[in-house]
Amino acid sequence: MNTVGRALDRVLLHSYYVIPDGHPVGRHVTHWDTIMHPPLGAENMNWHGFPNLWWRTEEVDRKSAAMDPTADQ
Repeated sequence: MNTVGRALDRVLLHSYYVIPDGHPVGRHVTHWDTIMHPPLGAENMNWHGFPNLWWRTEEVDRKSAAMDPTADQ
């Protein structure tokens, strides 16, 4: 399990993803507008699949690639 956890950590950090584990009331929570989430509703609130809860759109990926100074390397 430790190896799997470290591998997941590397993937998430490399792609700039952060999974919040909760925060105290009154604290500010930041977000990045390139990571999208589904609209609220019963069909999206099932916790049976981690990747089903957030994603990046193709439009955001194109914009990010256009702004990446290392993309042509």
